[in-house]
Amino acid sequence: MKTEMQNWRNHLLTEDVKKQIENELIMFLESEDLDEGIMDRLLPYVLAGGAALGGMAGTAQAKPISQDVAAKRIVKVLNQKDIKDQSGLDVTFYDFDSEVQDIAKQISILSKTVPDKDEGAIINIVANGIEANYKNGIPKDTNFDTAEDAVKLSVSKIKKRQRSKKMVGAQKFKTGDARLAALNSLNNISADMMQKRDTGDSVSRFAKDLNVAVKSGAVSKSEYNQIKDVMKGDQSNKLSLVSDILQKGVKQ
Repeated sequence: MKTEMQNWRNHLLTEDVKKQIENELIMFLESEDLDEGIMDRLLPYVLAGGAALGGMAGTAQAKPISQDVAAKRIVKVLNQKDIKDQSGLDVTFYDFDSEVQDIAKQISILSKTVPDKDEGAIINIVANGIEANYKNGIPKDTNFDTAEDAVKLSVSKIKKRQRSKKMVGAQKFKTGDARLAALNSLNNISADMMQKRDTGDSVSRFAKDLNVAVKSGAVSKSEYNQIKDVMKGDQSNKLSLVSDILQKGVKQ
């Protein structure tokens, strides 16, 4: 009976940690790192997508990492923590361990699924979950299986949402001009601000729509530079100025 109770306790604890890892990964991978100073923070996200356009400066992009690199990096993070086993002895992790390789494989897949996100943050989230399970007295094999399952679930959810977004994007091209789409999403930012709603989603949408409009030629590089200069400036009416630039092309 005591063993059954312990197994049930371990199950509940690992499920909690699994959900925590999954939720933190999803929140990080889907966030745009945007805050209330919305227009002042928008430029880096637009530039990140337009870095290939005429040599424009962009923010640094993380690269997908291999399974071996992921294994070495998560081991490095784990070995810097004060992790002990059920007997209170220090635990040392090795990148060639099968448990480490299994979780590293999933981290590599996740980094390839969302290549513009910092894989270091992904590894930290997973490592923190593994540390939490050790503190809960969860055995090593169960601990790493839990972390692996959490990353697998995150990969599945992210891929599903990416497919959904692609379908929405394809529909948008069928129903409207890329330049007009950027203008409409810019207007959505204004609407959110006027109604004091969170502007994170609308700003993210505008950044993506503007990037698509530039790549498709609906917005010229010259106009893109004008928008970039507006967003770099100190004007209080940035949204209005950017709207004027986009509206000129729509009216032509």
